Amino acid sequence: MNYNKILKLILQHKLAKWWRNYPPEFSAYKERISTEILKSYLEKVFERQNSDGVGLYIHIPFCSSRCHFCKYYSEVIKDEGIMSEYIKCIEKELSFYKINFKNHFLQSIYFGGGTPTLLDGKNWSKLFKIIHNFFKIDKNAQILVEGTPETCTPQKLKLLKDLGVNRLTIGTQTFDEKILNSLNRKHSIQDIYKAFENARKAGIKYLNMDLLFGLPGETKRSFLKTLKRAVEIKPESISPAFFDFHERASFSKSFSKKDFRNVYVNPYQPKTEAEAFSEIRRILEKENYYAEVDGRYYSSFLLEKGIEASNQNNIPKGLLDSTVVIGCHADGYLNYFESASEKRFRQLQYHGVRLNQYIYQLRKGKMPIFSGMELPEDELIRQYLIYCFIFLRGRINKKDFSSRFNKEVIPVLKSNFSGLLKDYKIKENEDVVYFQRHNPYFYVNRDKFVLFCIKYLYSPKVLKDLMEKVKNESLHL
Repeated sequence: MNYNKILKLILQHKLAKWWRNYPPEFSAYKERISTEILKSYLEKVFERQNSDGVGLYIHIPFCSSRCHFCKYYSEVIKDEGIMSEYIKCIEKELSFYKINFKNHFLQSIYFGGGTPTLLDGKNWSKLFKIIHNFFKIDKNAQILVEGTPETCTPQKLKLLKDLGVNRLTIGTQTFDEKILNSLNRKHSIQDIYKAFENARKAGIKYLNMDLLFGLPGETKRSFLKTLKRAVEIKPESISPAFFDFHERASFSKSFSKKDFRNVYVNPYQPKTEAEAFSEIRRILEKENYYAEVDGRYYSSFLLEKGIEASNQNNIPKGLLDSTVVIGCHADGYLNYFESASEKRFRQLQYHGVRLNQYIYQLRKGKMPIFSGMELPEDELIRQYLIYCFIFLRGRINKKDFSSRFNKEVIPVLKSNFSGLLKDYKIKENEDVVYFQRHNPYFYVNRDKFVLFCIKYLYSPKVLKDLMEKVKNESLHL
């Protein structure tokens, strides 16, 4: 098996895709998923009244302009009527399933984008009315909205609070005005302060600030200035991330590699990310922020360990029961046990179409189109282990593994991952299995980590599929 060729293939296709997804997204979402399959999974999820962790994700695919760094799907609004039409289509989609979603309480609702805070008050009220008509919401559910500073007006945030929103994520990115302008952002530094002030006056309980480092024009001075101003505002959560040039397709049209030559956190030099992340941690911990989830230089820092402020939807696929997706162009996953006695796990990963196709289908009285794949238990175990290596420093909690898969982790590792155990010896205590050798998935660059996963954690079936793609692409060169 040529692991390096597979790595090259994955890196070539990672534009606008998370590198840490398993199976790789360009492979996972290749087949159309029938309405019958999607409906059968939804029925199984919502017939289990005592199940935990069902979330709802609604994608709001509208922006006033495209930011040069953004990798998420959205359409620039030319006609505001399209937003009202989209809300009507969400109601139509839910009606088509003919499922009693109220068998289950939602544990979380996430409105992502795009720019959800572009919706006006009338559309927000209509959307929440639809949600309440179809779903029951747990009294402790996290209801989260993403927004940009300039769209977080006092009236809108007061309405969102009254509708039940208890967590707002504000896309701040940087406190350097020149960098904001070069990114095609529409907000100013003053807008950032005003947005947090408006949110606090509205009474939204938990505020998160998104920051992005490693952008063209960033110096050490602007890096430190951004961190200083972030902690002065004291949001309940701060989520710093590092810019990855290759994952932002639109960005490459506006900037080239030479624009990063003098950048303090250089996306082409992983060591600078590691050093910068240590600096971020040092500064934030000094200000009473606690690292909630530790990925490779991606983390959420919670003020004074306020775990209630954590983003529940940020938990990786497979670690929540299910996330139901409504609307266009977003990824969802539905889990269920094949039989109550054997407790064999299955998952459907699915992905929606673009906005115009979504509306077109529903206008015709047809279900929207989804693509995706069904994953058996073996693939879910591999997915689970990859996330353990990314987020938990390679530590596998025995009880958690057993509760998910009805199996003990050590026998599974010995029977299915002998190559991994040969090269990376394990140790264990009463609660955790961990690896003796240095952690390649944490302390080297991302590409080497992906290669590690390909070699030790990808299934023969996925590897075979990827090798076929390697051959097909070679034929077309």
